[in-house]
Amino acid sequence: MLSFHVKLKPYLHKLTTYIPRAIVYCLLLWSFWVYTWTICIKTVSNFYGIILIFFASIGFIISFWCYTATTFTFPGSPRGNDGYVCIESRNYSTFISVKQNGSARFCNKCEILKPDRTHHCSICNYCILKMDHHCPWLSNCIGFANYKQFLLFLIYISIYSIYLFISSLIILYKFIILLNIPSKNVIPVNWMLLLVISGVFSIVLGIFTIWHIFLVSRNLTTIEALKQTCYIGNLNNDDSRSNSKIRNAFDLGWKKNWIQVMGSNKFLWFFPIVNNLGTGESFPVNNDIAKKLYEYFHHSKNII
Repeated sequence: MLSFHVKLKPYLHKLTTYIPRAIVYCLLLWSFWVYTWTICIKTVSNFYGIILIFFASIGFIISFWCYTATTFTFPGSPRGNDGYVCIESRNYSTFISVKQNGSARFCNKCEILKPDRTHHCSICNYCILKMDHHCPWLSNCIGFANYKQFLLFLIYISIYSIYLFISSLIILYKFIILLNIPSKNVIPVNWMLLLVISGVFSIVLGIFTIWHIFLVSRNLTTIEALKQTCYIGNLNNDDSRSNSKIRNAFDLGWKKNWIQVMGSNKFLWFFPIVNNLGTGESFPVNNDIAKKLYEYFHHSKNII
C-alpha cells in the first residue's frame, strides 16, 4: 500500500500542477472566442466590432503573456551558504531580519541560512527569495524573480475583465433593449456566462490588484504585511518616536519601491520581462533603520 502511494504521488503532483494552469488557459481562450466571435462578429458585425476586437486582442495577448511568464519563471532561491557555520561565528551581519528570539533565520529543511525576506515554501519544498505567497492557480511560488510578472498579470487581467464586462453589457443593452430584438435570438448561453464570469473577475481581481499595488508602494510582501518582521538588535521594539517609521525596514518611499520591483527602465515596466533590481538576497534599507543598525553594530564592536 505504501509503495502504491509513493508511485502515485508524482502523478498527483503533476495533476495539481497542470490542471489549474489548463483551467486558466482555457478560460482566457474561451473568453476571447466568445467575445470576438459571438459578440463582435455575429452580433455587432461592423467597423465598431473590429475596434472592439482590436482592444480585446491586446488585453488577451498581454494577459496570456504575463500569465505564462509568471507561471514558468522560477521565483528564485538562495544560493548555498555556510549554514550552521555562519550562525556559530555570528558572521551574518548582512542579514537584518531574525527570529522572534533574536536568533538567525536558518532553514532546517534546505539547510541554509535564509536571507532577508526569504521564506520556505512547504508546497515547493524549498526556500523562496522575497517570497510573497504560493499561488495554486499558477502552480508556482510568487517571489523575487517573478513578482513583477505576477503584478502585471493582475493589472492586465483586471483591465481585460472590466473591458469584457462593460463592453458586453453595453452591446447587450443596445441590441436587445434599444432595438427590441428578441433575447432568445441574440443572447447565447456563452454570452451570459461571459458577463457573469467577467463581472466576478473584475471585482475579485480588481481588489487583489489594488492590494498588491499598495504592497509594492510600501515595499511589502503578503507575508510581511500579515506578520511583522523581527529585526536584529530588537530594533522594532525600541520605544523611541523614530521607531514608528521602522515597522518596515525596506520601505524607501513609493518611487524607489516601484523602481526596485519594476526596474530602472520605465519603458520595460509594462512588459513581463525580468529587470528588477538586485539579486534577491539583500535589499537596501531606509535611513531610519540604517542609523539604528549603525548604532547597534558600533555598540557591539565596543562590547567586543
